[in-house]
Amino acid sequence: CRRVLFRSTESLNCYYESDQPELKDVFARAIEQGTSFEGTFRFTNAKGDKLWVSHKCESIKDQNGVVTTAYGSIRDVTNEINSKNALSKQEEKLKTDERIRNSVFDVLSEGLVVQDQNDQIVLANEAACKTLSLTMDQLTGKSSFDPIWKATTEHDEDLKPELHPSSVTLRTGKPVKNFIMKVNTGSDQRKTIIVNSNPILNEISESIPEASKT
Repeated sequence: CRRVLFRSTESLNCYYESDQPELKDVFARAIEQGTSFEGTFRFTNAKGDKLWVSHKCESIKDQNGVVTTAYGSIRDVTNEINSKNALSKQEEKLKTDERIRNSVFDVLSEGLVVQDQNDQIVLANEAACKTLSLTMDQLTGKSSFDPIWKATTEHDEDLKPELHPSSVTLRTGKPVKNFIMKVNTGSDQRKTIIVNSNPILNEISESIPEASKT
């Protein structure tokens, strides 16, 4: 942080040309009206480096109360601004990626659900709701252990909840492919479905699933 004295607008030439009108305006008000200001502007130093600086300015008055100069400080905030901009770009990218994922998720003709480590459904697409004759609200929170399913194998043998594909994947971290089972739907119809279950591994361990998608 360094202190500077502004005695005229010529001192502003080290700032970007597009920023100078605003600076000249606040500088003029500081001189004429004695107002203070604070802002962030683009700045070129003596070496030609392009920087962002935080500028604070106070007016200095003489013994008669007349403003004579503007006294302020400049602090290099280039790294802070760059980090903030990088974070904003990353956040925007994440939002864009999420919109793309959601779009792909919803246009799939196959039913798709995501279940957390407790086997509860936390996400589902419209195709899954249609297949199971349940609304999104009705489907969210359900698990393989919910009695609504009355699940059986393709040969009508009782299927224990812990043997459901999603439960097996969550327990073992292994995918289950082309598993045929029968379940009740929200409309009390009996449906035969083919299930593929895959683990969603966490970032810490590649062997411990934090969720499964079915």
